[in-house]
Amino acid sequence: MIAAQEESCSVNKLSALRERFWRASHVVRLRPFDVSTPQGRSDERYRRIALTTLTSVAAKCAGVLSFLISVPLTIHYLGAERYGMWMAISSLVWMLASADFGIGYGLMNMMSESYGKEDWDAAARYVSSGFYSLLTVASLILACAFLVYPHVQWQRWFNVASPVAVHEAGPTLLVLIVCIAAIIPLSVTQKVQSGFQQGYIANLWAILGSCMGLIGVLVCIWGRVGLPWLVLAVAGAPALAALFNTGYTFLFQMSWLRPRLSLVRSQSTKRLLGLGLLFFVFQLAQVVGFQSDNMVLAHILGASKVPVYAVTSRMFYVVGMLMGFVIAPLWPAYGEAFARGDIAWLKRTLSRSIVLMLAICIPANIGLVLAGKWLLRLWVGPQIAPSYTLLLGIGLSQTLMAMVSPLSAFLNGLNVLGKQAIFASLMAVTNISTSIYLTRRIGVPGVIYGSVIAESLFFLLPFALLVRHTLRNLPNMLQGAAPLAATIANE
Repeated sequence: MIAAQEESCSVNKLSALRERFWRASHVVRLRPFDVSTPQGRSDERYRRIALTTLTSVAAKCAGVLSFLISVPLTIHYLGAERYGMWMAISSLVWMLASADFGIGYGLMNMMSESYGKEDWDAAARYVSSGFYSLLTVASLILACAFLVYPHVQWQRWFNVASPVAVHEAGPTLLVLIVCIAAIIPLSVTQKVQSGFQQGYIANLWAILGSCMGLIGVLVCIWGRVGLPWLVLAVAGAPALAALFNTGYTFLFQMSWLRPRLSLVRSQSTKRLLGLGLLFFVFQLAQVVGFQSDNMVLAHILGASKVPVYAVTSRMFYVVGMLMGFVIAPLWPAYGEAFARGDIAWLKRTLSRSIVLMLAICIPANIGLVLAGKWLLRLWVGPQIAPSYTLLLGIGLSQTLMAMVSPLSAFLNGLNVLGKQAIFASLMAVTNISTSIYLTRRIGVPGVIYGSVIAESLFFLLPFALLVRHTLRNLPNMLQGAAPLAATIANE
């Protein structure tokens, strides 16, 4: 009798697993679902999330493949000094890509809200206000660049000595700044597509940009042109792909959203700037907190101690990359579901995302902690030999972020940003100060355990409590959010 019951229980579990697998796999299709029913809207969200995740993986693979092919070719072609100058310029200038002050992320949230409320007039106003705001930012960057450019001896700034490198330093920097400035307003298209849960379209254009960049590098090397032209090929290809995407989207696919000066509204601009500022503070605090580890090590223990930490952290980066593929598409989906008042879907998807993140990251991090030494020796040789203390610390940090990322994506989608920005700022200050103290005490592992302490105190615990409070308060939030789009549309 007991055996029969156990067998029946096993059959039921197997049937449940088959049902879940079918439910998960049937959403991966090109044809949209009927969104006139709650189940159809849920399936359509998951379909777009799945497509965006798959194309994100493809876009990342295309970028990595282009990188792996182009790096040895360009190093051999340029030589150490000119290639090093290119990398130094890139590290400096690519920071300008985040100089939109969070406006892009604010626009994405507004697109999610407008999509959920089917308020297309508000969406058009937000797009126009966002585009011209970012165009202003890009224009200011270009104006500053052209004003400063003639008055700086760039060869001294980048410490190059060969005649060719001296001649190319300034033009290379200028070309890269122009390309980045062009991408800033064009990024509106990608944010619109993400907000409408069509990130898979933006990813396909990104794949085209990677392919064009690789072809451009090969053509430049074949033609024996200078470094400015090579940089134009690499940095200009994504800008050109973004231009094609923008033209196709606003001329054909969504012509009703085409940016127009007549649609710019002060209320829309103010809201975008307000949300953008919160996103900017949140991102800046994370950058300061997480990107300071190498500087702390170099300052306290010397630059020779940085590689063992930097390379080991890079190995764990693949886990964070997997998290990003899954979590990023959820963000706009949360915003759209919230605008429609679909509380059940919000709660269900949040729970599933947390379980999925832990199911991916815990086994992966345990495997990297146990096999990390062997993998690093296989990858870079015996010169990088981290301790198990360091490996464990990085694994703990990654696991904490696997728990925090779905919570943050949920809060981002619902525009719960102010407290996140505060906690992120506290995390950054605590991370740096604790990392300095622990590095002086225990050496290299101190920086990551400083991060673990800061993440636990100001990310995991506060974000969990904030999500809990938000879930309880959702009905009140929905009542307060209902008139916002209408207010802007009637401005």
